[in-house]
Amino acid sequence: MSNLGATFRGKAVVEAATSVTIYNKSIPTANTEVSQALATGTKRFTIKLRGIAKLQLAFVSTESGTKYITIHPGAVYSENDLNFGGTLYFQASRDSQTAEIIEWS
Repeated sequence: MSNLGATFRGKAVVEAATSVTIYNKSIPTANTEVSQALATGTKRFTIKLRGIAKLQLAFVSTESGTKYITIHPGAVYSENDLNFGGTLYFQASRDSQTAEIIEWS
């Protein structure tokens, strides 16, 4: 019995972003979900809080309090090499916070 094997050597091609958008999204009340839609074809995004609270990030509405990624104070969450056109859902652990989001599309 012979063994067949194949090797693929290639490079994924990702189109360069042509525009950058900054969102400063107010989170007035702690533990209350807010959202920000990203443009269709978003290639990359980052999100962080301007204040000293924890940020809970989800990709499905109503899940920022149950199924989320925790972003600790001072940390930045980033996703690269995307072709995304969805909404970010998030909440902060303290009142009066601002989420800073940078989107490359």
